[in-house]
Amino acid sequence: MNHTYKLYKIKLSKLIGCLALVALVGHSNLSSAQIAQGSFGYYADANRFAQTIPTMGANARIQGIGGAATAIGGDISSASVNPAGLGYLKRSEITFSPSLSFLGSDATYNSANQNTLTEDAKLNFNFAQLGAAFLLPSDNSSGYKGGAFSVSYSRLNSFQRRTSYEGTNSENSIIDYFLNQADGISWSSIYPSGGATDLLALAYDAYLINEDFDYDNGGQNTYYSFVPVAPTLQREVIEYSGSQSQWNFSYGGNYDDKLFFGAALGIQSFRYKESKRYEEIVTGEPTDASQVKSLNSLVIGEDLSISGTGVNFTAGVIYRPIYAVRLGASFTTPTYFSVTDTYNANLSALYNNYNFGEDESGNPIILNDVNGNTLDLESTYNMTTPLRASLGAAFFVGKLGFISADVDFINYESSKLLSPPQEFSFTADNQTIKNLYASTMNYRLGAELRIETFYLRAGVGLYGNTIKEEFRQENEDAFQTRISGGLGIHKESFYIDLAVVQQANNTTYTPYNLSDNSNPTVDIKNTTTNVVATVGFHF
Repeated sequence: MNHTYKLYKIKLSKLIGCLALVALVGHSNLSSAQIAQGSFGYYADANRFAQTIPTMGANARIQGIGGAATAIGGDISSASVNPAGLGYLKRSEITFSPSLSFLGSDATYNSANQNTLTEDAKLNFNFAQLGAAFLLPSDNSSGYKGGAFSVSYSRLNSFQRRTSYEGTNSENSIIDYFLNQADGISWSSIYPSGGATDLLALAYDAYLINEDFDYDNGGQNTYYSFVPVAPTLQREVIEYSGSQSQWNFSYGGNYDDKLFFGAALGIQSFRYKESKRYEEIVTGEPTDASQVKSLNSLVIGEDLSISGTGVNFTAGVIYRPIYAVRLGASFTTPTYFSVTDTYNANLSALYNNYNFGEDESGNPIILNDVNGNTLDLESTYNMTTPLRASLGAAFFVGKLGFISADVDFINYESSKLLSPPQEFSFTADNQTIKNLYASTMNYRLGAELRIETFYLRAGVGLYGNTIKEEFRQENEDAFQTRISGGLGIHKESFYIDLAVVQQANNTTYTPYNLSDNSNPTVDIKNTTTNVVATVGFHF
C-alpha cells in the first residue's frame, strides 16, 4: 500500500460541500428508513424548537392547575396562553416568577455484553415568567367595557440536561461507524483541501480509517482499519443547556362581560448548546489473537450552538354563556425564525507506538498521540414552526373554585426549513420532517379550590409524542406526562403562589449507528421537577 497519499491528502483541491452539522455522530435513535436521502440533520432542529409549552412560562397559579388556562382568564399569564383572558382583569398588576429545576437522568447502556445503569443530575435556576398588565377601562356605554394591555416574558422551553453513560463493548467500535460512512466515498472528498469539516474527516486524518489503494483488486473508495476489535469501555457525557422564551405584547378586551377577545405579538428567541465527550478505552487484548493492540484510547469532543429569533401572532376569544361556564379558543401562527448555528469537533487517538509504515523518504511513521480539529462551521437559515390551535372549557362553582380542561392541536410535520446556505438544499430535510413527525394533541386538566384567601390547586397535562407511532422506540411513551400541584394566598394588594411540576419521559440514544444494528443503545429516563414561586402586586 502507498502511504504517501496519507501525508499529502490535505493538498488536494476540493470545494467544501455541505456544512458538516450532519456529521454529529449523534446519534439519532431513528432508523434510516424514514430519513430522506440527502438529509443534513436539520430536521431534528425544526422539531426541537417547535416543542414549546406556553404554560411552562406561566405563573405558579396556572402551572399549578396543569396549564389548563385557555378558558380561565383574569390572569396575567393569559398573555402567553389566550390573550382574551386579559379582558377579565379588574386591576393593574406586576408579577415575577422565579423557578428552580431539578433535572435527573438514568441511562442504561445496552450492548451484547452487558446492561449498565448510570445516574446523573443537574440543577438550574431560571425565571419562568415576568410581566406587567395595565388596566384600560372604557367609559363607552355601548357594551365595550375596556380591557388590559400587558408586556410579559415567558419561558417556553428548557434544554437543560446532563446525561452520562458507560459500558463495555467487545463487538464493535465507533471506528466501524466511520468505515460504514466512508464506504464508496473518495478520500479527497472525505478530507477537502480547506480542512476537516466533520468527524469522518478527523477519523481519516487520525489513521483510524485508511483507504485501500489496491485498485486492481477492487479497492477504490473502500476503507480498512488496522485497529482490531477488542473489549472496549465506551462512555460519554452529554451536557445540554439553553432555553426558549418569548416576549408578549398583548391586549385583551371585554364586551358586555360575555365576550372577551384578545391578541398578542410574540417575539421569540432561543439559545441551545450541546457539548459531548465520547471516549473509548481499550481494556483487553484483541479478540483475534493474531493481531496486536495498536490503539489505547480515543476521545471525541463535539460542540454545537444554535440561536434564533422569531415572531408570531396569537389571537383568542373567551365566551361566557352563563356565569358558571367559560368557553375559550386561541390560535398561534407559525413562528418564523432566523437561525444561526455553529459546530466544531475534535478527535484524539492515543496509539500504542504503532508502526503505520513508511513515508516517501523511507522513514517509519510511528503513531502515538494523534489529534485533530474541524473548522468552526457556521450556517444561517430560516425556519417556521407549526400553527397551534387550542380549545378550552372551565366550570365555576360560585367563588369556591373551578375545573378547567384544554386540548391543543399541533401538526409537527408542517414545520419547514427555508433559505439554506448556497452550498446545499433543504429539500431532503423537509421531506424527512413530513416522513417522521406527526400531528399531535395535548390534553390538560386542572382544578382550583378557594377557601377565603387561601387556594389549593392540582392539574395534569399529557403532551403527545412528535414522532409518528411506527417510528418510535419500544420504550418511548405516546405522551409525556406533567403532574402539578400548588397553593397560594391572595390579599387585596398582593398575592403569593407556589407550584410544583413533575414530568418524566423515556428516550433511546445511540452513540453511533451500524447497518446491522449491532451498535450499542442507551435507554434514558429523564425526570424534571420544577418549583415555581410567583409574587404579584396590584396597583
